[in-house]
Amino acid sequence: IWRAVEAPASTASDQRANFARRLLRHPDTAPLYFRELKRLCDTTLAAEQFNALLDEVLGGWVPENVIATMKDFGASRRTSILSQIPTSFSVTVPLTSSNGYPRTTSASVTLRGTANALETRTVVVNGGNADWAVWEGRWTNAVPLQPGLNGVLVQCLDGAGAEIARTN
Repeated sequence: IWRAVEAPASTASDQRANFARRLLRHPDTAPLYFRELKRLCDTTLAAEQFNALLDEVLGGWVPENVIATMKDFGASRRTSILSQIPTSFSVTVPLTSSNGYPRTTSASVTLRGTANALETRTVVVNGGNADWAVWEGRWTNAVPLQPGLNGVLVQCLDGAGAEIARTN
């Protein structure tokens, strides 16, 4: 779904692909793009609608084996699109465990994770905003640590600031 904005590779600021890349990766635009793709996958590209359309429009004109190939392509494309829409919430803690607890001697740790790009507008780690790349569905945040056990709360917030996911 991103191939169109990746080419042509150019460093010139006046290239169309550069404008499209900025537009589709913008934090306000990417969720709209993902939601529209999801809506199309759930409606127009869903097998019951897509296959019926092919049968109605092409039936009697195009051989059945060709229509079947088109249906298979549509199903494959729908699956591919859905697999590229970030919808999971996860936190990766890059520390080794000791007695069941993550352990480090560093004064900070960089946490990374994923969040649902359809719903999440902000990822908050211990009260501070994480770096959130909505078009990738990935976030990262450096967390300062104190000696001893440290509690870390990661929250995903929607556009209204309501919590939609959390872990600690």
